[in-house]
Parts: sequence; structure tokens; C-alpha cells
Amino acid sequence: KISVEYLGIREQLEVEPGYTAELLRVQIFSIFGAPSDRQEWRYAGRFLSGTDLSEQTLDDLGINDGCVIQLGVPAPPQPTDPANAPASELAEAKDVCTRSFFGTSPLCQPCVLADGKPVCVACAMMCRQNSAISQECRGPFVCQCREVGECLFQERNECDTMAAVFYASLKSSLDLDAHKQRDVQLLPAKRRLASRLRSYAEMRMSYESEAMQETARSVIPLDELRAAAEADPDPTLAPSDKLVKQLLHWFKRTFRWVNEPPCDHCGASTKRLGADRPTADEQRYGAGITELYQCSTCALITRFPRYNHAGKIMQTRRGRCGEFAQAFCLCCRSLGMHVRLILDWTDHVWVEVYSEAQRRWVHCDCCEDTYDAPLMYESGWGKKLSYILAFSEDGIADVTRRYTRRYPEVLARRTEILEEGLCDLLADVDSRLKARLSPAQCAAARERDRQEAEELEASLHPLAPAGACPHSDGEASHDDSQRQLKPEETAGRLSGTADGPKIE
Repeated sequence: KISVEYLGIREQLEVEPGYTAELLRVQIFSIFGAPSDRQEWRYAGRFLSGTDLSEQTLDDLGINDGCVIQLGVPAPPQPTDPANAPASELAEAKDVCTRSFFGTSPLCQPCVLADGKPVCVACAMMCRQNSAISQECRGPFVCQCREVGECLFQERNECDTMAAVFYASLKSSLDLDAHKQRDVQLLPAKRRLASRLRSYAEMRMSYESEAMQETARSVIPLDELRAAAEADPDPTLAPSDKLVKQLLHWFKRTFRWVNEPPCDHCGASTKRLGADRPTADEQRYGAGITELYQCSTCALITRFPRYNHAGKIMQTRRGRCGEFAQAFCLCCRSLGMHVRLILDWTDHVWVEVYSEAQRRWVHCDCCEDTYDAPLMYESGWGKKLSYILAFSEDGIADVTRRYTRRYPEVLARRTEILEEGLCDLLADVDSRLKARLSPAQCAAARERDRQEAEELEASLHPLAPAGACPHSDGEASHDDSQRQLKPEETAGRLSGTADGPKIE
């Protein structure tokens, strides 16, 4: 285990001594968004930059267990020099010297160095026009105009020439500047998130390939599943929803969860040895890393590439939650269903299928063979959820509220990016996806979005206690937020365990 620290954020990574420097650079890029060829590493008195020693292993480079790498990347752009700022900005800045209002409390505001001391733009324009303005500086700071010499701005304020409107302008300017400061601090995270959103959106759009869908249809025993759906006695589900459940059952019986793959050569058990860079053929199918396992009997090596290509996964029919969700998403799409790939920041992936009969998105976890049990992760698995995002052929959405009844606690854990920044990123990707649709398709997608917004808004209420009736007059409630937990939502995780989920 090593740690990588950047801008005060420290992430712990699990790596193998056999990792090359280049492979670790790629992993760091996936977390911090720092381009591989521009990364600078400082650790244990050593310095590596660019692609130095990219082919050497971490062991060769002295990166051992417990090592802390200080990551460096190009600094964010500096604030605009007030001398070159637009006139509108200077006109506003001339009225916002904070010292008159806040005394010596350090605050964020535009500033320059006048005769070697930091002064606000207001004082630089009014009082220090003949001073040596050497360079810009950054807050928070206290305006030192009076320490440099006579402060005309201060005199004007004492003469009561600053109206109340200037105070409002001051507060607005400070709020905006503080917001910009937070944006600068979170810029690496925003870039990292934007890259991740685009990557998953492109992955989901790949399932629209007719060739890939045909590969899935050639494997699915559709007639058998339709017959099983017709025999399902559940009166609460429409035939199309019953078909989704049968598809889940078939998928779980057909696809194999892999913790440690059997030996490719003799079939015996294996033990993880490390990881390797994917071969050219493995990379063709989206593999970003290939796990290596050594046979306990013949000692030969088995490669386990982590594919990110649903068509290829339909051939191998093995993997973990990432592979399972990709392949099941393709299966549903190949049968004409509206389907989403769901990404959970706390390390899980599943699917949602839109039910035309219920007019809502329905949770489907093909790893657990579970249908419509969205609270299972929080209530059954004990997950501390943060971000849960949905990727479909016609949009992207934050669906976290569907999976929690403790949303205020979840919000407190969402510290990777400002909420308004997340909304902006989602809106940008969503608009790009909808721009590909016909007018009719776009209208239908927006109607699904509207229905979902109402549903998620209603979900922000606590569940009713067991045995309680949510309406004192005895009327039935159609508000899902008031229902009791389902049994499957209180069960622990089974995927990846010896028992595995039960198959009906």
C-alpha cells in the first residue's frame, strides 16, 4: 500500500512491486486527472518527472509499502493582473476595500504589491497610483495601504461618501471571490470527475452498436425466458417486468463471478501474483489492467484481463460487478429496453431498467440476482454512500436519493466537488447525449426525467417503522417513500462469497 498526495488530498493505493512506473502513472491519472507525461513525483528524497524510468518497476525505484508520493502538476492559472483587468472589473473593485468594514481580518480579495506591501485594488487605484506596483498577490490578506502611506480611500470612507450600496457590492464581491477560490482548490477533482463521466457515457453509448447487440441476442434464450415470465404468478408485475426478472435469473446462472480464476493450463486453483500491462489484443477490448495469478499446482501464470467491452464479456461470461453490469446492460438494451449503467462511488456497479408499466426506473443488481431493492446497499450491506450516477443512451443523472433514506448524511460525505459544480458537469454531458436524439426521442427522455425528479423528491422522507400504517385513516399509500424495507434490502452482500445469491 502506498499513498499519493495532491493539493492536500491523500489517496491510498494498493499496488504490486512488479508494477511499472508507467502503469502507476496511469492509475494516478484515473484518480487525480493528472496527465501521465506531466506528473512529478517526490518521495524519499527522490524526484521523477515526465516519463522518467517509465519501464522500471516500483521495486527498482524504491517505492515500497508505506511510501508517500507527493504529486506535482502544472499550477492553476494565476489571478488576472488588475492592471490588465477589464474596465468593468476595475470599476467594481475600486469600491471594495475591506479594511474599512472588517478591520484586520484577513479576507480573500483582488490585490497587488505596492511598494512591497499588499494593497487592495481600490487603494491601488485611488491612493497608490504613483507607487511601484510590482506584481499581483493572492489572498486572504489585509490591505496595508495605510502602512505604505496616506490612504485616500480610507479618508473618503470616513467622510461618509461610501453609500450602503457599496457595502452590498463588497459582500457580493467577497462571496464571489471565495467561490472562485474553492473552484481553484477543487479544479483537479472537477477535471477528474469530468473525465470519468465522459468515459462512462462513452462506454454506455457503445451498447447502441447493432453488432454488439446481436452478439447478446445470439446468447440469450429469449423464448425460454418469455415462457418462464408467462408462468410467473406475480400479479403485481407486467409481462415486460417479469421478463426482466427472468433475464436476471438466467444471467446469474450463466455468468461466473471470479475472485481468483482457475488455472488456464490445468484448472487448479490460483493465487494472485500481481498485475501487468494489457497486451495489444487485451487493450482492443478496453482492458486497462491485467491481473496475474499463479497456479498452486503447475506454477504457470494465468492472465485475467479486466475487460471494458460488453461484447467481449458476453463471450468470456466471467468477471466481477463491473463486467457483470456491462454485460447485463447490453443484454437489456439488445431486447429494446431503456437501460442505465449505475456507477456507485463506493465501489459497485449495477443496472436500472425503465418499466413502461410502472413509469419509473427499476433497480436491478445482476450480481445478486435482485430486482427492485434499491435500499439494499445502505440498509443491508451497510454502505456509506456518496455519489450514485446513472448513464443511459439518452442522458445522465444523479440518482443517489433513490438508494438512501439518510440523504443529509450522504450529502455530508459528498466532498469531492461542490454540488453546483456537479450539476453543471451532469447538465453538460446530459445535453450532449440528448443532442443526438430525434425530437420525439428527446421529448420522451425529458418526460422520463420529469417523472423521476418527482419520484426522487418524494423519496426524501424516512421509511415507516415496521408494522406502522403511514395514513391514520387507513387509506392505501402510493408513496414509495413510506413503504417498509423489503427482506432483500436487509440482507448482506452475497456476490463474491462462497454461498452466492440464491437463484429461483
